[in-house]
Amino acid sequence: MKLHQITIEDYQQFKDLKLDFTYKTGPKKGQPMDKVCFIGQSGTGKTTLLNVVRDICENFFKNYLHSNANPL
Repeated sequence: MKLHQITIEDYQQFKDLKLDFTYKTGPKKGQPMDKVCFIGQSGTGKTTLLNVVRDICENFFKNYLHSNANPL
């Protein structure tokens, strides 16, 4: 699973933030990046962004498993 982008309208210190994780040029243009690295000073929100990504993934998989569950 690869993320193309994250849009955060209003969450903690982030307001109207759009992160695009796609290649801008080259043969992979428009495809999601293979690796993404968050770099910044303490207190800038790196861990908060990772928690947002974790929550997105958890909700995606919970919804996927729930919608594809076989009733007993």
